[in-house]
Amino acid sequence: MTVQAVMSPERTQAILTLYLQDLMCGGRFARFFADDVVVSVMWTDLVAKGRDAAEQLTVTMHREAFKATPVIKDLLVGEGKALLEADFVATHVAEFGGKAPTGKEVNVPYCAVYDLKDEKITQLRLYFPMDVLLRQQLIVLQRQVKRPVLTPGDRVRLVLLDRLSRTWQTALLIVQPRPCCVGIARAIGSSGMHAHKRGASDRRSPPRPSP
Repeated sequence: MTVQAVMSPERTQAILTLYLQDLMCGGRFARFFADDVVVSVMWTDLVAKGRDAAEQLTVTMHREAFKATPVIKDLLVGEGKALLEADFVATHVAEFGGKAPTGKEVNVPYCAVYDLKDEKITQLRLYFPMDVLLRQQLIVLQRQVKRPVLTPGDRVRLVLLDRLSRTWQTALLIVQPRPCCVGIARAIGSSGMHAHKRGASDRRSPPRPSP
């Protein structure tokens, strides 16, 4: 039986450093993915399986839907393990999750956990608050729309309409990560990436912390 050597922390850091350099400088970052790499966006059902699907998901987020320049805050490494803390600083330049490009900057903190084997990334778990990203886009869109100037008479009419119809709240927009992720998977069209329904064995991610 062959016993595979565990990657040292020094080698793990070297591989991750090269990967991040390629990712942020437009290089061939996918060369660091294993053939059967799995990329999971936690708190959502979005999963990319295989090198091609993982590369396309990363390209969509960093170069197509957004022009991103992640700001690395910390990188912790162990034997074949790594934890990255960063800010996703990017400009929204193309449709994302059904939202038209705003041309504005977003800034979202996130973490990424890497598993490495034989100097390749085999697992990548992104703790990325997709709802925060969408909320920032909505705020930008709301600022672009001029608010109407209401007269005292307008306010009286709105109060009367509110009392006559109590169902207007159903028209409020609720941002949910899953529809966004389904839209991303359809837009990319990769057979290796899909939004799947998690089974009991997949429910291992921690609950979202309360803001």
